[in-house]
Amino acid sequence: MPDNKNAASPDTKARKQIQTFALVLKLLGGWVLFCSIIGLVFSLSGIFNELQASVSETSFATRIFAYFLAAFALGLLLGGAAIFAGINIGKYHRWAKRLSEVLLVTFSLFLAGFALILSMLIPAFPPPIGAGVKIMAAFSVLLFIIPIYLCLRWLRSRQVTTLFD
Repeated sequence: MPDNKNAASPDTKARKQIQTFALVLKLLGGWVLFCSIIGLVFSLSGIFNELQASVSETSFATRIFAYFLAAFALGLLLGGAAIFAGINIGKYHRWAKRLSEVLLVTFSLFLAGFALILSMLIPAFPPPIGAGVKIMAAFSVLLFIIPIYLCLRWLRSRQVTTLFD
């Protein structure tokens, strides 16, 4: 008969996974918050004005630059919400689990939009850089959206849901 003293129960394993997920959510929120702060500083300092001046006034890129400030402000909101959800999902609040699910869907939509915008900006870049932008857009979708989907599936599993009842 095998010795199961050290084997973790499914409940204990799920609790450890939730704590790990809470840490990842807080780190993701911190990263988004940091990137948004840097973007806001660049936007407000006028660094993007020089780049904006290098593209034609009628191009799609010019219209994108007009929304940078709003995008970075949205990033501040999403990053703060992710940190808040990460703190509270670790305390097994049902609303924090739901907020985490909403944030994961929002992040995936935000990433898909980012990839779409990058692909639309390709004509604004010279040919070798445009190809790199296209590869980066596809890679970001694969790198982030697939794990987000797997996290959503895991959050909605019976094993995890029962811990929040």
